[in-house]
Amino acid sequence: MDKPLPDKEGKVQLQNGGKPGAAPAVDFSGAPIGAYNPALTAVAWENADQGKKALKDTPKGRGLIRLFSRGVMGATGFAVGGLIADRLMVGYTPHVKINYLKNPVQGIARAYDNLFGKPMVGALKLMGHDGEAFVNSFRNSRQFEGYAQKGRSLGHEVVMVTFDFATMSIGDFWGRKIVHTLDPNRQKPAWKRGDGSIDWTQAAKTFGRNWWSAITYSAGEDWAVAVPYVLTMRHVGTPIIDQFVPGYRFEFDSNGNGGGLLVGDHGRITGNFTGAGVFNLWERFTTYNVGTLLFRESYHWVGSHLKHALDHKTIPAMVEADPANPNRSAFETVIDGTQQFANWLARGTIKAVTYMVPAVPFFWITRTPQHKFQGAFTHPEKGVLTYLEGGVMKPVRIKTPIDSPHFNAQTPVYYGEVGKPAVNPFLHAQGGKIDPHAKSWGALDAMLNPIAKANDAVRGALRKPIGKIYEKAFSRSKALKLTAAGGLDRADTYINAAIAYTPYFWAKSDWLADKWDYGRMDVSVDRTLAGAVTLNPGEFKAGVGEIWQSLKRQPLKDPQRETYAQCVEATDATPSDNKFDINPLAGQSCDYLLPKYVETVKKQQTALPNPKTSGLSWQERTIQGKPEDKPEIGANSPKSYAEKEEMRKALEAMVPPTPSIN
Repeated sequence: MDKPLPDKEGKVQLQNGGKPGAAPAVDFSGAPIGAYNPALTAVAWENADQGKKALKDTPKGRGLIRLFSRGVMGATGFAVGGLIADRLMVGYTPHVKINYLKNPVQGIARAYDNLFGKPMVGALKLMGHDGEAFVNSFRNSRQFEGYAQKGRSLGHEVVMVTFDFATMSIGDFWGRKIVHTLDPNRQKPAWKRGDGSIDWTQAAKTFGRNWWSAITYSAGEDWAVAVPYVLTMRHVGTPIIDQFVPGYRFEFDSNGNGGGLLVGDHGRITGNFTGAGVFNLWERFTTYNVGTLLFRESYHWVGSHLKHALDHKTIPAMVEADPANPNRSAFETVIDGTQQFANWLARGTIKAVTYMVPAVPFFWITRTPQHKFQGAFTHPEKGVLTYLEGGVMKPVRIKTPIDSPHFNAQTPVYYGEVGKPAVNPFLHAQGGKIDPHAKSWGALDAMLNPIAKANDAVRGALRKPIGKIYEKAFSRSKALKLTAAGGLDRADTYINAAIAYTPYFWAKSDWLADKWDYGRMDVSVDRTLAGAVTLNPGEFKAGVGEIWQSLKRQPLKDPQRETYAQCVEATDATPSDNKFDINPLAGQSCDYLLPKYVETVKKQQTALPNPKTSGLSWQERTIQGKPEDKPEIGANSPKSYAEKEEMRKALEAMVPPTPSIN
């Protein structure tokens, strides 16, 4: 849900003419550790040139950006997107006739039902399974309008789960763009002339490109992973948790996120779902972000290959060349490609899990307790307690006596799963109200209760003025018009989203992913995987050690491996966690620097001339480094003003607006 692109598509061009599969003409094999001069890093250059860093260049600055991009723009997108989906998906089923122009939201749902749902149903039927039960029974403890049976279709579930995520991603994207434009320490945008005037043609092009990126890249990742995400929640994560915490599937179906309460046969509260909700958010957000990381890397892979094809009028290699076997057969190429693809999937999974496991607590620490004020009452076997209002069965929640003027302790309630009468839990409440924070159920709940109270205090102070804003904003919309109660509901959604998602995205995208998702980590994970696949304990142990070095942002202990890692970082010009890890730069591979290929490469390459006396560019001097183990800082710096300007532009293109990962 968060995926910045570079402001400009810049790449380090190794001097090999861009030929697919060619080794870098610049020889890394003799470069010692430290051949990359620290003085030539983007941050050091910015410090030397300007004295001040752009907000995007520090974790603290990126945190400030997040306060606006996620806390204001993204949370607004989430609240508005949820409203649009709620209203426009009313009455949808996979079989009802829809008008795609008047209701494109239902058109999205129908597309998922037709493109993914129907083929899966057919395939499962051929295998002798009940395809309808697997594909079209989401939230099957609830009855949805228009459906003959409980539950809803794949497309319906995808839209209700994803639409607000996608609009939040778009809001966050534009929030970052706005801050980057206003940041006085950022490089002047391409549409702003030297005299301060605006080049409106260039501005229009930039605006169009940004919208393309916002839709296909930022929101695109949410739609890309939607099907596996909802399927794993429905058939893997939730059922497993329900085995350990009976009744959680009902809590999940009511969108409780662990904020609901457990009740017994007599309507008394016997516990809550805090622990289950925390674990559910942990596992499902980690799974989700494995998919979004793979999407982003695929997006860059496709983009880089298309750009290469357009620039060089040739189709780039789809599979990295093997330096030890330059004349491999078509069959060997397919095998190599399959292995590279499997390695990429495994590496992406490991990387995402590495930073998501410590990042998700920044989310559930507020997201689960902030749902307590509207938690539902659930019997572990008989389902969520419901009541009849306006001819519709609705779940009984903590806030129902406040929101519904017709509900009180005497209102008949029923078990949603079995439809039989139940005891109204408010019969046991003093004053007709239940305080979800009055008692803690376990150590975790006790830890989160103060956070829940603080969240409620903030929400209570802000919901009325913000609710008025939402009510007024949609007062002229026939489809989205809000009552006063509806405005307060949108305010609750906005405030809770801002509180929960802002620190989470900073921790995930601007801190952990920025620190851990980079070239050296890729190299280390690859070695670990190679050791595991080949059943080589020594190689596996060495790979794990390199992962630890990468986590600490320290050089690898093996000088040759460190040189290889530096090459990977130099050829990977895309943002942190959006790394173009398959076949970087469409064929220019650092694999020639792997120890097993070094001898082969040395036979194929001639020595470079002395950088002091040759006409090497600043890029070549930087990559080659000095022959000493510890080169003098600044020795490889650009020599002329023209070279400095060229370097500044190249480094600016390599630095993402907000390094991060959804």
